[in-house]
Amino acid sequence: MNIADLLADLLVNHGVSKVFSVTGGASAEINDAFLRNKKLKLVYFHNEASCSYAAEGYYRTTGKIPVCLVTVGPGATNLITGVFGNWTESMPLLVISGQNFRKHTISHTGLRQFGVQEANIVPIVESFTKFCSTILEPNKFEEIFLECWNKMLESRMGPVWLDIPIDVQKAPWSKNNLTTNTNFLTAKNDSIQSIPDDFILNYIEKLRKSQKPLIHIGNGFRSPNSEKLLAELINKLKVPLLLTHNSYDMVETNNPRNFGFPGIFGQRYSNLMVQNCDLYLSLGVRLSLAQIGFDSQNYAKQAEKFQVEIDFREIKKPSLQFEHALCADASLVLEKILGLMSAEDIKAINSQASLWYENCTILREHFDVLKEQVDSSTNYINPYIFIRDLSRYLSSNDFVFTDMGTSYQTTYQAIRLPKGCRLITNTGFAPMGWALPASVGSTYSEDYSRAICLSGDGGLMMSLQDLASIPSNKKFIIFLYNNNGYLTQRQTQEAYYGRFTGVDELTGLKFPEYSAIAQAFSLDYFRVTNHNQLIEMLPKVFAKKTPSFVDLTMSLTQLQKPRVMSKIDADGNIKIGSLENMWPYLKLEDRNFITNRLGFKYE
Repeated sequence: MNIADLLADLLVNHGVSKVFSVTGGASAEINDAFLRNKKLKLVYFHNEASCSYAAEGYYRTTGKIPVCLVTVGPGATNLITGVFGNWTESMPLLVISGQNFRKHTISHTGLRQFGVQEANIVPIVESFTKFCSTILEPNKFEEIFLECWNKMLESRMGPVWLDIPIDVQKAPWSKNNLTTNTNFLTAKNDSIQSIPDDFILNYIEKLRKSQKPLIHIGNGFRSPNSEKLLAELINKLKVPLLLTHNSYDMVETNNPRNFGFPGIFGQRYSNLMVQNCDLYLSLGVRLSLAQIGFDSQNYAKQAEKFQVEIDFREIKKPSLQFEHALCADASLVLEKILGLMSAEDIKAINSQASLWYENCTILREHFDVLKEQVDSSTNYINPYIFIRDLSRYLSSNDFVFTDMGTSYQTTYQAIRLPKGCRLITNTGFAPMGWALPASVGSTYSEDYSRAICLSGDGGLMMSLQDLASIPSNKKFIIFLYNNNGYLTQRQTQEAYYGRFTGVDELTGLKFPEYSAIAQAFSLDYFRVTNHNQLIEMLPKVFAKKTPSFVDLTMSLTQLQKPRVMSKIDADGNIKIGSLENMWPYLKLEDRNFITNRLGFKYE
């Protein structure tokens, strides 16, 4: 038995079953050890970046820790984009990279490179991993592994990285020394506070008196107990709930408490509600600029604000300061709020907020994004109408993945999710080409039923090789948003510069014939150019039990709306757009409806 065998046993003991990998010389000993361990399954890709995207898709749909195994140098550096994406999304991931023999590493020599293909990977990744180490002493391997594993899971989770030289991989190890303790979820975190009764009781008292309360649920709230807690919250309180992109699938769309998500590409009614509430509670929401807008100091500007966040750095960031902030697990805080709330509290809260809740319901109906959309063209598909029609075929077991740009923004604004259906995107880093390999990663879930991958043509070209990794015997649908290039960048360049570069074939960026691509990868191909064809195609493709590739012809001028837009004044200065005043700007009758009928303030 050697260190590579020990690593395999440690992973199995810690519940790992899937390893996403590209083989290489410096990791060959570990690949072989994993191959010989019958409790580990190696899942191979053609590019290391795809391994990290697939690992994220696997974790998001299973809750099980993924591992990426790559070789030295370019194998490791290719993985970086996906690892950083896991860092921003707070996703656990263990990366294992092979390294040159210890005597062939640059160490502290000052050399740029010594070993074959060598890259000194640890200094490169240390700013976006919770733990990283090149293991130089075989007798300390298990100790370092356990420290690494605990760091990955404590507090705000994230990726960790072990770099293992070839001679360390091959070093002998006595099986009798293997620790069998699997109590690996008990790592301490001194930065997380206990949950003081004063914070909870103060919030409940404010909630009793509030006439316009909002509760904002983020992905940091997601936990094994979150579904039960949300059901209890919805059952007890008639208070509007806001979500985020990453938490949007936690409450089904037709639930009357679901009032969408705010942000620069959020729902218009959600933004208006944030800017008009008088009490705001954020539970596990990162409150990024994309969520709160660039005029961040005016976010929830009329409200007394409470924040619960597991990462104290997020609480202290300069963009937004709350009157009441607690560094704690959001799901545990809500559990305590519900536990300390009396029947009299609940009755008073629902009575006080009843008019607000009614007005928010009217607002949501009035500004339903689909009311602004039409699809009368015979030459292209409106993506909002497509998502509306796609929603009718979604089931509670489906995994829906979006790439970036149009496939991302229009989906979240228009989709109607049934209970249990997952909607998944890497929203923080948002790398183009993410959706396809992430979707493939989900096919290794034990609960897998069907993956639906929504991708623009620009994004698909960045992960085209992953079409080869789609299991041929599983339900898998790719919907390609074919707008002949980068639609979002085309619109940005038009708005700010009035000319185009690098967005389509006319400006230097070529694309293939996708029917030939689908044939090359043995995928059933459908081309859809209008709404009538779409209605005819959807039941056929959803009935298939093997992978399909659907090529949707999209308009080159399709606008993503509503959205917060900045303006350029006469002097060329950028004026930041306000969260509530989304483009297209409201007509007079809509402004009067908001202010006179509903009593909302509007810039």
